[in-house]
Amino acid sequence: MQQLRFKKKVVLFLLFAISFSLAAQNQGTIPVSGIVTDSKGTELTGVTVWIRNSTTGTSTDSRGRFSIDIPKGETLVFSYIGYETQYYTASSGQPVTIRLSESATALNEIVITSLNIPREKKALGYSVQNVTGDAFQTRPTNALSALSGKISGLQIISSGGNLGGSSRITLRGINSITGNNQPLFVIDGVPLDNTDLNTSSTINGSAGKDVGSTIQDINPDDIEDLSVLKGPSAAALYGSRAANGVILITTKKGSKEKGKLSVEVNTGIEFEKIARLPERQKLYGGGYNPTFSTATINGREYKIVDYASDESWGPKLDGTPVLHWYNLDPEYPADYLNPEPWLYPENDVSYFFRTGVANTNSVSLSQSTDKTSFRLSVTNKNVTGTIPNSSLSRNSVNISGATNGKFISFFGSANYLKNNSTGRPWTGASNRNIILEAYQWGAVQVDYKKLAEYKRPDGTPRAWNRTGYTNTVADERTKYIDNPYWSAFESYLEEDRDRLYGHIGIKLNPTGWLSVTGRVNGDIYQYNAQDRIAVYSRSQSQYSEYTQVYNEFNYELLATATKNSGNHSIVANLGTNYLQRSRRISDFVTSGGLIIPGYYSLKNATSVVIGSSTGVYNKALSSVFGSFSYGWKSTLYLDGTLRNDWSSTLPEEHNSYLYPSLTSSVILSELPALKNSSWLSFAKFRLGWAQVGNDTDPYQLYKVYESLSSINGNIAYALPSQLNNLNLKPEITSSVETGLQVQLFKNLIGIDLTYYNNSSRNQIISLPTSDAFGYSSKLINAGEINNRGVEITLTAHPVKTRDFDWNSSVNFSRNLNTIVELSDAVSKLDLSTTLVSLVAEEGKTYGQLQGYDFVYAPDGQKVIGSDGLYMRTQQLRSLGSVLPDFLWSFQNQFRYKNFNAGFLIDSRVGGKFFSQTYKVAMYSGILPETAANGIRETGVTIDGVTGNVAFHPDGTYTVSNTAPNTKQVSAQAWARNHYNGPTTFDIFDASFVKLREITLGYTHKLPEGSAINTIHTSLYARNLFYLYRSSKTIDPELTNSGGNIQGIEGGNLPTPISYGLNINFKF
Repeated sequence: MQQLRFKKKVVLFLLFAISFSLAAQNQGTIPVSGIVTDSKGTELTGVTVWIRNSTTGTSTDSRGRFSIDIPKGETLVFSYIGYETQYYTASSGQPVTIRLSESATALNEIVITSLNIPREKKALGYSVQNVTGDAFQTRPTNALSALSGKISGLQIISSGGNLGGSSRITLRGINSITGNNQPLFVIDGVPLDNTDLNTSSTINGSAGKDVGSTIQDINPDDIEDLSVLKGPSAAALYGSRAANGVILITTKKGSKEKGKLSVEVNTGIEFEKIARLPERQKLYGGGYNPTFSTATINGREYKIVDYASDESWGPKLDGTPVLHWYNLDPEYPADYLNPEPWLYPENDVSYFFRTGVANTNSVSLSQSTDKTSFRLSVTNKNVTGTIPNSSLSRNSVNISGATNGKFISFFGSANYLKNNSTGRPWTGASNRNIILEAYQWGAVQVDYKKLAEYKRPDGTPRAWNRTGYTNTVADERTKYIDNPYWSAFESYLEEDRDRLYGHIGIKLNPTGWLSVTGRVNGDIYQYNAQDRIAVYSRSQSQYSEYTQVYNEFNYELLATATKNSGNHSIVANLGTNYLQRSRRISDFVTSGGLIIPGYYSLKNATSVVIGSSTGVYNKALSSVFGSFSYGWKSTLYLDGTLRNDWSSTLPEEHNSYLYPSLTSSVILSELPALKNSSWLSFAKFRLGWAQVGNDTDPYQLYKVYESLSSINGNIAYALPSQLNNLNLKPEITSSVETGLQVQLFKNLIGIDLTYYNNSSRNQIISLPTSDAFGYSSKLINAGEINNRGVEITLTAHPVKTRDFDWNSSVNFSRNLNTIVELSDAVSKLDLSTTLVSLVAEEGKTYGQLQGYDFVYAPDGQKVIGSDGLYMRTQQLRSLGSVLPDFLWSFQNQFRYKNFNAGFLIDSRVGGKFFSQTYKVAMYSGILPETAANGIRETGVTIDGVTGNVAFHPDGTYTVSNTAPNTKQVSAQAWARNHYNGPTTFDIFDASFVKLREITLGYTHKLPEGSAINTIHTSLYARNLFYLYRSSKTIDPELTNSGGNIQGIEGGNLPTPISYGLNINFKF
């Protein structure tokens, strides 16, 4: 029934979107078409063509042509970076030729700002950065991962992979200690939900599968351009949801050529390969000691490999004939009791990974007529993952339409996506994770091709680590970890997600200076997941079903008044919004194991546990807002906004909160003293202040109850572990931003410099309490967090001719984050404690990794204990923050005639991460350093000093009577010191410089009148290699979720290399 109701909503919303977007009158308009060139007559592609003081517009095609219907007497605006803005008042429908002159002042183009309000970029008093749809030409499954390195101040950490997964996206640091820190995503004016669907264990790096968040439901083929509104000043009109900035996405619209049905076909193939796996030592095999056990079987003595051990401290791989696990299985006579050489395998762990393949095909139809314009696109993507039994299928449909009458216009769009996936890789510290199988429990000599035959004829797993040579129950039982092929083909996750989002709207133009727009934005989806651990696995078998149904509707009304008088221009907006959101979660998992092997149903168990998240979560938000923009002589601009929200998730006496902002900009290059400067093309100074808030999740005020498994057939409930708070107030972020933008020497060189200072107070945090209190935590308003930093964008256009064009840019950002205070009760708050301690601590940067440090002598040398191993502190210490010190990137784009090429270098400097893989791989003797320089034979004398150490109650210590260390220890003891000694061993610098992207393309323009206008072929590669990385063993680019718990590597797959080919046909 629930799925049926969801499908009915999808159908109804789609029908309304189509009908409203197409059914309208278009009276009193003039069709205007023509061509736009530069002063030399060269056609200009991508020129913005806009109806002045409206949201209606188009852009020129590859031949510089455009077509648009406008009300009679209205003015068209033609803007293009580096050229003077031109205006054309329509009086007839005759074709026109618009010639743009190179601009002495830059950045006259129109950009979309909050609430889809178009503005001249030079008038903005805050930082906005844009990219075109070309940034997404690599067509990743998670479209936003393509933005890495292309926007200053925007940090994207992607789990990579053509199956999608998590992307951690932040703008200007961390504003909320425990709340949401991701920006608001808006597509064609529709706010999109970005719920993280990962489990708590996955987020903490413990176990599970990385399924990512719902922001993956964006089709890169439909993106026209993207704008990033970075600060509260830019996003204030969106209210509480935009406290962390806004990413505005505009999709492609109707055909640029009037009356012509434009057809575009895009087909592509992508290959993906797992690279940068940690190197493994190839000298010693599995076992706890360097000798083999022996057994006499049928009168013959054999050496038997100790597969019962889960470490690689065994004998040297010298070719000795031995019985491997597959030589001990009587059911396979060809291998049984047939010794094979003790060598490093021909097919090591890299054999397990396949080359992933993704096929993406899309078709779009678009047309503009005198009365209507529309676009329809259909995209299909099929992915075979790098893990056996992993796949993804995605189908998406986008439809949009609009009409523009003299007094009334209608518009609408709808996007439908259907996702199905199977077999996402296990991650985290799980005994089904291939990384930990290869670097902890699995021995070095294991041949992964042999593991591929993982199942016996009766359906039970073939014991890949057996040590007995008979068919007893004990001999046949798998030890400590499942065969990775068994985990992939038997214990896997299935997902499907249906999503529909879009809008319908009407615009009234009662006078030339006033417009009123009403619109309904909708976002609805249903996510289903069925996960399983098969019978006969090492862990207890189980089956779970998870469903999330989400509905959000925004009802919006906006009135816009525009007045130009001489040197003065005024634009005023007044509007209201009502948000309705409902989220229904069902989470059920079997308990006590499955009864019948291979039958996956909640009925196949003695009992079922109801997850604590099961329930219905409703929220409503009422808002009124307004803005005022004043311009004088295209030189001075002053903007103010005001918004008030009333949230249902806050108590009535505190549920109203006001968001003001005030920004200003001065076009310095328009001042008399600078206006005629030959060296200064454009200069702008901007200054702004804003305040935004952030509310909380539903049901955080009153006592609520959690459902439990039934007791004797009766429904059972219990109080949760957290005490809610009736007096919660909204989090408030105040921001000051200033910037300087300069273009020099006819736009040859440009610089955009921004400084900001954001302070967030009244943090909503869950404060730990004593169990004697009856709750383990309670919600409070406390704490303050500060972010201040700089963003610099440098641009250069060294060459700009008809045949050759070269653009270059550098992005740099540095954010300084400080937890100013938490509360009177605590100075430290735990964020995660599963694999390592991750905390927020007063006076320090957010996300401190805490653990045991080395003990240091007064001269800085490490102190060694009586056992010959490094000593560690007795109390936890901060070992570094997961946040970077700064980010930078370097991008170049080239065009020679019809060829184009580009590359992107992306870098992160500073920040730390913890690696569970390194920790256990050292303990198990798998990494190369555990076998280097003959240390297994000679032992190790550790660098450092001995001494007398006195530990004090406050965590400090004193070291005296130091002397050089001379004690020798075994290689095994030294390596295990990395596991149970100082945590610092397992903390790494996350700095890297990566060749992120390379593109190469060619556009073939066919003769006028041909059925096909252009054929564009492009090659690309992403995540190619590191030019530098501080961590030589573990890939530093990692994430387990889009949330606040970062910097914890619990067995993550390295970021894969992808390379592909796309061919685009335009008819």
